[in-house]
Amino acid sequence: MANTDNSCSHLEVKDEYSKSTNTLHDLLMLQKDIQEKVYGFDFKNMQENYTLAQYREFFDWNYHAISDELREMMDALGGVKHGIGNGVWKPWKKSYKDAQNMKFADMHPEDLLELKYELIDIQHFINNLFLAVGVTPQEFYNLYFSKNEENRNRQLRNY
Repeated sequence: MANTDNSCSHLEVKDEYSKSTNTLHDLLMLQKDIQEKVYGFDFKNMQENYTLAQYREFFDWNYHAISDELREMMDALGGVKHGIGNGVWKPWKKSYKDAQNMKFADMHPEDLLELKYELIDIQHFINNLFLAVGVTPQEFYNLYFSKNEENRNRQLRNY
């Protein structure tokens, strides 16, 4: 079950979005700032000097972190404070049967907020990977649209 000692549903959420003219840039630069100032990563140095083995190590670390956050997200889906927690995905638990009739719309607002924060944690580590390979916000945006269009076209071609 997710570590409820680290719950975030009590956090004050400010409207930073309406202040921004480039939200994706803001998110990537905020992640870059914490990685460089707090954890000592230098993404420019990584891109210029890291070997592929060093990149693999960085990717492994982020992959593990994403996997861990995904597990916490699954616990949060069951409601870590007002729900059944990891019973939502553990068929051997008695509460698993309760999950079969529970509706997402009935989640307690505090539990729903915790679920969203787990998804934010996942995005932090995904952003690390984008920064490591030098993806700019503009490139991300354009690549995203291009790939989305291709995915749609693949479905039309019976991919």
